[in-house]
Parts: sequence; structure tokens; C-alpha cells
Amino acid sequence: MSEGDSMLNILIKIPYTHNRTPRLMCFNEEEKYFLIYSLSSHQFEYLSLNSRQISPIDYSSDEFILNIGYSTMYHLFYLSTRKTNHFVLFRFNEESKQIEIEQEIELIREKDHFINVHIYENIIYFLYLTSSSIVTFGKYDLESSSFLPSINFEKKLYDYEDKCPYKIIDFTINNSFICFLIQLKSKKKSKIIIYDYENMDKLHSFELIDAVKPISIISTEK
Repeated sequence: MSEGDSMLNILIKIPYTHNRTPRLMCFNEEEKYFLIYSLSSHQFEYLSLNSRQISPIDYSSDEFILNIGYSTMYHLFYLSTRKTNHFVLFRFNEESKQIEIEQEIELIREKDHFINVHIYENIIYFLYLTSSSIVTFGKYDLESSSFLPSINFEKKLYDYEDKCPYKIIDFTINNSFICFLIQLKSKKKSKIIIYDYENMDKLHSFELIDAVKPISIISTEK
């Protein structure tokens, strides 16, 4: 680090009883708090970095939430569901500890199924499996409320290095790259595959050493 640079301290210690069940997590950088969702109890929790306190959130739903995230451009959280294919934009009221629905958007048909959904800048990117079992990468412009051309992955889900078909688990995206987290179908192996955003050419891939069924990946803009 050069003179004048500073390092962000991201290590915090908070007493927390964890029952070792999977959780989803997203971070509101402006307000400095996390939303945490338990995949087993279907409950949200709120973790403030200012108070170092964890509080339950008043939200009831029997739907299985696939993923949650936060849009810094719109200052809104979002979630997608597995069975009903809902995509929801929402706010979190810190005072009442309640989730307030802002908007629901129908991105895919009833017989299709989300694989994962993320927002980058003003675009919703959604990976889904069609009723005819074709993996498709869709795009929706929030500014114009319109769909953009989609990408068909029908012939791309094969890893020639390992000579094995794979399934996509999650992805991250920026203006230059799309990174996919994949699992090889006939091997206990997970990998990251990096594609060029403009032409969808494969640029690089690498194996995740000692990864045990990872369910998501994260990235920054740089």
C-alpha cells in the first residue's frame, strides 16, 4: 500500500448462535446493516454494524426464497422465489423492523424456473430454466420497463477440460465480465467460468479447491 492509503477493517465479532443451516445474506452499504435469511426457518434477521445487534424481522411467507440482494442505484432490496417465480423489490424499515414491498415484476412464465437473479446498475439479469429445459439468460431494463435480448445456453453447458456437462448455480456480472459458479454433474467439483460480457466468449476457468456444494458467489465492480 502506498503512503496515504487506508485499509478497511471488515473484521467484527458479534455473539451469534448458529445452527449450521444455510443462510442468504446481503448488505446495505449506505446504512451499514445486513439482511440475513434462513433457508430452514424461512425467517429474516437484521444485523446492524453500528449497534452490533441482531434482531428478528416481521415477515411471514411460506415461499422458498432463492436469493436476496441490494441495488445501490435504487436503494432497494430484492428477492426471488423458487416455486412461484416471484421477483420482488422491497425496502426495509429499520424502525419497525418490517419489510415493505415496493414492486413485483413478472420476469418468466409460470412453467419456467429461476436459477438465480441479480441487479447490476439498471438491469435485472435472470438465469432461468424454461419449460423445455433450456437454460436462458434474460435481461430486464428497470428504466424502460422492457425486456432486452436474451442468451440461450443450451449448447454451452459442457466443460471440455473435464469432459463433463455442468449446471450453473449462481453468477455475478459487471460491464466487462460474467462469472458463473458451476457444478460438474458427474464429478464432485465446482468451478468458476469467466465470460466476456460483450460477445460471451469464454476467457478463463478455475476449480474451487475444497468447496463443498457452494450455493453463491460475490464480487465487486473492480
